[in-house]
Amino acid sequence: MPEVSSPTQRTLKYLRENDWKACVVERWIERAKKRVDAFGFGDILAFVPGDSQTVLVQTTSATNHAAHRHKILDEPLARDWIRGGVGREILLVSWRKSKVKRGEKAMVWKPRFEWFSPEDFE
Repeated sequence: MPEVSSPTQRTLKYLRENDWKACVVERWIERAKKRVDAFGFGDILAFVPGDSQTVLVQTTSATNHAAHRHKILDEPLARDWIRGGVGREILLVSWRKSKVKRGEKAMVWKPRFEWFSPEDFE
């Protein structure tokens, strides 16, 4: 099986393997030749069936984690989203490649999860 290439694709795969329903909500704007996140910060919309939790997920590489954290915290719509009702959450997932075992060559993608709370926006 070929390796999943983008942080968004790795996150979708991870979520779906863990019983989340998820879809990409960022879109490509052809005229501008760029991607636009939902509400300025969301790449993926996800939920667990039977649960009231709804999550907007921002994905990135490990080296860009801090920049995306600031992007979320500086976005007024992110604050509105998380304060908008019970079950609305924001998750930042960044990916890095690390060795399976110390001293070996085999590498695996590992996620870092950062959940945001209303207090993060104060």
